[in-house]
Formats: sequence, C-alpha cells, structure tokens
Amino acid sequence: MSSITQQTCASFDDLSKELDAMTHHLQQWSIQQSEILERGKLGHEAHFAECHQKMEELAAQYKSLLDKRREMEEQLQRDYSEEDRLNQHIKQLQNTENRLPEKLKELKKQLDDKGHSIERERDALQRIKSRRDEQQNREAVELSFYEKQFGLSFEFEQGNWLRCCFVAVSPTSPKSIYSFCVKVDSQKTYTVKECSPDVNYEKVLAEVNKTNDIQKFMISMRALFVKQATE
Repeated sequence: MSSITQQTCASFDDLSKELDAMTHHLQQWSIQQSEILERGKLGHEAHFAECHQKMEELAAQYKSLLDKRREMEEQLQRDYSEEDRLNQHIKQLQNTENRLPEKLKELKKQLDDKGHSIERERDALQRIKSRRDEQQNREAVELSFYEKQFGLSFEFEQGNWLRCCFVAVSPTSPKSIYSFCVKVDSQKTYTVKECSPDVNYEKVLAEVNKTNDIQKFMISMRALFVKQATE
C-alpha cells in the first residue's frame, strides 16, 4: 500500500470517526432538544391555562366595569334631569322673587282699599244703627202713645207675628180685649190673621199696604172694634 493510499485511508478513518462523533453529538443534541421542547410544551400549557384564567378574570372585571359605567351613566342622567328640574324651580323662584316688590305693592294697595272700604262700611253701619236707634225711640214713644190713648199693647208671637191688643173699646166692658195679629214682610206688605172679634178689615189692610201708615192702620182697626162693640 502506497503511502498515499495509507494517508487517504487514515484521513477516511479520521473522517469516519469525526462523522460518528458528530452523529452522536447530533443524537444527544436531538434528545436534549426533545426534552427541552417537552418541558417547554408543559410550561406553555401551564402558562396558557394561567393566562386563560387571567383573561376570564379580566373579562369579568371588564363586564363589571361596563355594568358600573352603565349604572353611573344612568345615575348621571337622573342627576342631569334633577339638576334641570332644580334649575327650572330656581328660575321660577327667581321670577317670583323679582315680582315680589310689585306684588307687595299691589297687596298693600288692596289692603289700603279694603281698609277704606271697611271704614266706609263702618260709617254706614253706624248711620244705620243711629237711624235704627232713632226708629226704636220713635216706636217706643208711639207705643206709649197707643197704650195711653187707645189702650193698645203688643205681644210678639212665633213666626214674626205681632199681636195687637186693645182694651177700653166697649163702654159696657172696658176690660175686654180686642186683638188681631199682623206681620209685615221685606216688601212692606202687611198681613192680618186671628182677628177677635172678627171685623171686616180688608179695606183698612189695603190702605196700609198702599200708604204704609201704621199709625192710621191702628186707629182704623180700633175704630172697627169700637163700631163692633157699640152696634
């Protein structure tokens, strides 16, 4: 074997050894990589599960935040509506406040007018009272005159009737009572009832309703009783 052949074989053997070593190294590296990949896969699955759980938690938090945001938006809407209502009310109050001076002035004028009206009514009532007192005094004088001159007395009965009683009518029985009931309404219309003894007073009644002369009416009624008693 020539030296060149020996050298070639030696180089081939060296290459084969190097290839074998490299193959072994590659095999070892492949095994290592497989183990690394397997461990990486297991770690990745664990990390994926953790991330998935974290994402679910984040999604739940996100949903809760969305619900909270919706509630806050609804509350804000209600607050805005209440604020608008309060602003409207405040505006109304301000308008009322602005009108208060004018309203107070108007009320003061109304009170002054009412006070003047009350004063006028008080004066009118005082005049009416004075006239009534004068009328009562005149009536008292007239009643006293009737009692003395005609033996006339009065009794008030139910229903605003006035019973008029005469004595000293009959010469033979001066203590005998001749009476009748009379009433006058708001229209100054006279009505007579329960005339005892009964006399024909229709003409006399018509006359008093025409003239409103009560004194003449009393005298005429007594004259009818006198005529009845002396016939």
